[in-house]
Amino acid sequence: MMAKFVIVGINDPYMSTPLNPKIPNTSGERLWKMTGLDIDEYMDLFTLRNLFELGDTFPNPRAKAFELLERLDTDEPVSILALGQVVSNAFGLKGVKPFVWMDMNVRLAPKSKFYDISIVVLPHTSGLNRWYNDQDNLAMATEFMKATAQAVKLAADPMECPECGKITLQAQDIETTPDGKDFIKYECSECHHEENM
Repeated sequence: MMAKFVIVGINDPYMSTPLNPKIPNTSGERLWKMTGLDIDEYMDLFTLRNLFELGDTFPNPRAKAFELLERLDTDEPVSILALGQVVSNAFGLKGVKPFVWMDMNVRLAPKSKFYDISIVVLPHTSGLNRWYNDQDNLAMATEFMKATAQAVKLAADPMECPECGKITLQAQDIETTPDGKDFIKYECSECHHEENM
């Protein structure tokens, strides 16, 4: 089950909630607006974290990624949206294309436990990132975030299983087809029927 959907930024110069959507003209606000959700629903659906905490002087990013997974304190699979290159590199994703979901079983530190994660990279929504000056890029990122938000909403509530008829069909994962289309994998917790939507 998609137990947690975490958006991971780099750091927070505003000393408040990571990627705070309530602060105007910030990465957090831009990201929230791309989803098309109202702000309360956005805050309920997504867990917002930063790779670096206040006072960190950019230590080993990979070690910080491991600490972040430890702080989530879950044995369930985690879906992560890595915001920008620094964050994606910390999770071992160097040179990957944005908007493509990848399933990974990672161990970010020697002798640590393995974590099952689905991860995708989004170009950082900082106002300094000129990538978003291209309206086609902005439209592509917005479309991706709207689709992701809808998938997370669907995952929050189980649906009726077409096989057994019980309200036990739950989203398990977001995956990407070879031609770049996202779909959600569902599984019934009762009869284990699987379905892609």
